[in-house]
This record gives sequence, structure tokens and C-alpha cells, in this order.
Amino acid sequence: MTVLDQSPNQHLEHIMPQTANVTDWPHLYANLITEELDEKFSSYVNRIGNHTVFERDINGHIKNKKFTYKDSNPTNKDYQHSTLKLPAVIKNYLNHNLWDFKSIDDRGKDLAQHAVNTWTL
Repeated sequence: MTVLDQSPNQHLEHIMPQTANVTDWPHLYANLITEELDEKFSSYVNRIGNHTVFERDINGHIKNKKFTYKDSNPTNKDYQHSTLKLPAVIKNYLNHNLWDFKSIDDRGKDLAQHAVNTWTL
């Protein structure tokens, strides 16, 4: 795993963006009425499973775009071309090829287990 000194060149990326629009994230809106979605979205957007450390310039480019663009795009400013390891494996958590609430739960559990294994008390 690549370890970099903390710097202003690193940002905290929200995989499911803080502002997810229905055009790029339609599956989040399926089967939920607005109030339910707002509540569920609010409880998931800032979970550890929805975050990754990411290069500032790439994060600024992908912003709130749909997952497929964030993962891979023609500019190579994406998860697959990051110099960090964690962004490249985010796609392993897709649920039926979508980043959704289950993806966030699954990745969060794995990150928590990794933390327990790494930093023993």
C-alpha cells in the first residue's frame, strides 16, 4: 500500500457525493419517497465506507459525477489512475454494478476490520 505524507494535495472524497442528483445516481431514488431518501442519504453520506483519501486535482475533476465516471474516464482523472491503492479497489464493493447503500455498509465493515487488524490495542 502506498503511504504518503499528509498534504494539501490530498482530499477526502465522498464516493456517493454529498449532492447526488437523480440523473447520475437514479438507483438511489428508486423505491424511496423523498423523505425516506433524504433520511437514508443523510445517514450514509458521511460513513467511513463512503470516503476515501484521494488526490486533490482528481477529486476536483470528478466532483459529483456518476460512479462509472469517477471510476474510469477518458481524462484518466479517476479512481483507476490514482497513485493511491484504496480508490482502485472501490469498484469491488459495487452491488449489481452500482455504488449504493449496501456498498457503503460492506466497505465500511471491511475498513473497520482492517483497522482492528492493523492497530491492535
